[in-house]
Amino acid sequence: MFYNTMSSLASSVPVATDTGLRVLSIDYTLAPHEKYDTITDQVINVFQALVKQGYRMSDIAIYGDSAGGSLAAGTVLKMRAMGLELPAAVVLWSPWSDITETGDTYHTLKEHEPLYRYDL
Repeated sequence: MFYNTMSSLASSVPVATDTGLRVLSIDYTLAPHEKYDTITDQVINVFQALVKQGYRMSDIAIYGDSAGGSLAAGTVLKMRAMGLELPAAVVLWSPWSDITETGDTYHTLKEHEPLYRYDL
C-alpha cells in the first residue's frame, strides 16, 4: 500500500493504475495554516492508524511528489528519530527539497524536471 502525502488525484490515480497497488491519498494541513512539525505528526498518525487496523509497516510505502516528496522524506526521518518502525519503501517523485533554489542540480537539471515549472 502506498500512502501519498497531500491528497492529489492527479498523482495518486496513475500510481494506483500503473502499480496495481492500493493508494491512500490523505489531506494534511498545508502551510502556512500549520507548522511543519505538526504536519509531519499528522502523517505519522496515519501510519499509526493503519497499524492499528492490522496493516504491517513492512507492507506500506510512503510516496510524495513536489512539496509532498519533501514532506515524505521529513516524516520518515522524524519516524526514525522517534524510534518508530519505518515503511518498507520511500518514493520521492520530484521532491521540492531545495526551497532556497541554490543547489547546483536546481539549475543543471531544471530542463529535466517533470513537475516544477520555472519562471521564464
